[in-house]
Amino acid sequence: MQHLGRVLLSNFACLFFFVVCLGVAKSAHAAEWQIETVDARPGAGAEMVLSLVGDGVTDAVVVEIYFDEARLQLPNRRGEIPGAGRNGAYCYRNADNRVDVLLFNDSRPLPVGKHPVCVLPFKVQPNAPNGSAGLELVNAECSGRGQP
Repeated sequence: MQHLGRVLLSNFACLFFFVVCLGVAKSAHAAEWQIETVDARPGAGAEMVLSLVGDGVTDAVVVEIYFDEARLQLPNRRGEIPGAGRNGAYCYRNADNRVDVLLFNDSRPLPVGKHPVCVLPFKVQPNAPNGSAGLELVNAECSGRGQP
């Protein structure tokens, strides 16, 4: 399952927005990934909040986020992103342009509603060219137990 988000860059600002639906194994319900909109200028920080909208069934999720490293940077090259994980999630930079996200809720479904999972402290590269940069969610997997 692949979905593409866009980062729009100009001389004045960039805009982040991304929404993707994720099917839940073992149920007809679905949880939804969201990245909230943020404005930032080249050279400035752009903290992006990745959230999962729980469906009352999903109890574990794994997803990879690919980003345009020519336009965006994170504080570390590899390893856990300091302070990024929320609600028990693990946010790990596994490659130059990839963040792995893992959330296991001890076999208890996440309640219905929006739950922050990772706060990604991106910085827009000072020399980022005008245009757009893609964010891509890939290899999204989840599991759920029964009906809500």
